[in-house]
Amino acid sequence: MLKGKAEAFKALEPLALPAPGEGERPAVYADRIGEWYAARKSDRHRKEHGLFLTPVPVADFMAGRIRAGGRKLRILDPAAGAGVLSCAAVEALVSGKPEAVELVAHEIDEDLIVPLRAVLDFLADWCRARGVALTIRIEAVDFILAHAGVLHSYGGTLPFRTAAEDFDIVISNPPYFKIGKADPRAVAASAVVHGQPNIYALFMAVGAALLRAGGDFVFITPRSFASGPYFQRFRTVFFDMIRPTEIHVFRSRREAFVRDEVLQENVILAGIRRNRGCPDGDSAPLVISSSRGVGDIGEPIRRMVPVRTALDRASSNKVLRLPICNEDDEALALVDSWPGNLRSLGLNISTGPVVPFRASGLIGREGEALSSHAPLLWMNHVRAMRTTWPLDRSKPEYIRRSGTGPLLLLNRNYVLLRRFSAKEE
Repeated sequence: MLKGKAEAFKALEPLALPAPGEGERPAVYADRIGEWYAARKSDRHRKEHGLFLTPVPVADFMAGRIRAGGRKLRILDPAAGAGVLSCAAVEALVSGKPEAVELVAHEIDEDLIVPLRAVLDFLADWCRARGVALTIRIEAVDFILAHAGVLHSYGGTLPFRTAAEDFDIVISNPPYFKIGKADPRAVAASAVVHGQPNIYALFMAVGAALLRAGGDFVFITPRSFASGPYFQRFRTVFFDMIRPTEIHVFRSRREAFVRDEVLQENVILAGIRRNRGCPDGDSAPLVISSSRGVGDIGEPIRRMVPVRTALDRASSNKVLRLPICNEDDEALALVDSWPGNLRSLGLNISTGPVVPFRASGLIGREGEALSSHAPLLWMNHVRAMRTTWPLDRSKPEYIRRSGTGPLLLLNRNYVLLRRFSAKEE
């Protein structure tokens, strides 16, 4: 079944899609279709739609975190793309021999609907051959705008939904990019928005709210939601709904989505929907695993800690801490032993106030330092115990002194920190 914008899809029918191979897994076919589609789209289109393909080993790892079982199961994929995660999840469920599976796949990219439908039709045939009836519904509407209403009650309670509408599993690789607070999606999901929202957190919150109690939540996202004031309101609502059971950390910023050249700290978070009438289980074990990237995800380094060690829900910030080794434990113990904080010492930490694309009219490659212009420092100006400026002309290194308002910093003592290591560069 296909809902929304049906007329727009008719012109896409003649696409000469690659056919499934003999004996090919649905997830592998979806990955191949995804690459075929991405190769025909501009970088701008891919960025605007958050089109970063989930590698099959990552999809299989995520599907392996699903615990749900039963005769009939409902799966939600809020950002289906070419269907790699949907296929991997259904393949994993079929091994448990359910009678029927219902898959609801959301995809807002109009041009991707026909390829996605071909993939899911192949998945349905694959299931039928194994004695499982798969019902597919593709929703060609904005997932956040369509479902953010479930967040209207603080903490994610669902006063106007019935158990029959909830999902057993929600699994996703959502898009990630910042949106303005006035964006209709941010307004619709205002219960979890503070500061500069990122679209992926809205997908996480709404997806969690659509789960039944005890249902499985499995997402791969940037790690930024785990801390920081912009995500504080999100964490308060989200962790009231979801108890983490396993978190996988990619130690390399590059290797989770290496073929898409994405530089990002990614994590896979698996959890279960809390039952508000039962004990919250924060003393339950949490598995923290890690791999360098995709190549070694099948042999992760694993350790186990109580949930409350990683997440103190009684705290105001609700920071999610992910110690992946003994050295991390020692660092956390050291920081926790300090009696004060930076603010109590008269110190503040902040990213630089200049966002280059927003200040493009104020920055340039030439200028008169200390008269009409001030130095604009980039990461590559900062080295161990020294700062070198100017450095080169590959980036604008000057910012106008007039008209910049709060973008210039007063001449005071500062400690400059690099957000990337030389190895990550």
